[in-house]
Amino acid sequence: MSLDIFVSTLTEDEGAKFDRAIVERAFRAIAVDQQGDSWNLQTPKGEMTSATIHLADQPRILSFAANRPPSYEYFPEFWDAMFEVMRQTHTVLVWLADGPKPHCCVANPAMIPDLPSDLIEALGQPAFATSGAEIGAVLERSFS
Repeated sequence: MSLDIFVSTLTEDEGAKFDRAIVERAFRAIAVDQQGDSWNLQTPKGEMTSATIHLADQPRILSFAANRPPSYEYFPEFWDAMFEVMRQTHTVLVWLADGPKPHCCVANPAMIPDLPSDLIEALGQPAFATSGAEIGAVLERSFS
């Protein structure tokens, strides 16, 4: 799927930042190189994927992006890593899609009361996911 997805805090306040190490730990087993601001990914079988992770090369970050996220069926480890980051941080996953289905997802229930009404108006009521499989399914449904 040629798509960009974004995991982001809701504000750009210094206090909203989270440790880059959370992302590093979650993606460690599937990232080819975690140096710098762009990581290539590979499946546990060693297959290189077209998916890449982009994030600031700083100890604390506000967001990160993934380009060309794979389907859950092909690369469940990607979505499980995404869930681990979202579960541990005060972030929302956002993507662009047509139609009335959700275009955002949260994995940390503490996020729900903090979501601004303009975000909900623009992207729809966010889905709440309790696993990487659920995040992948929400994303897939938004395009069907």
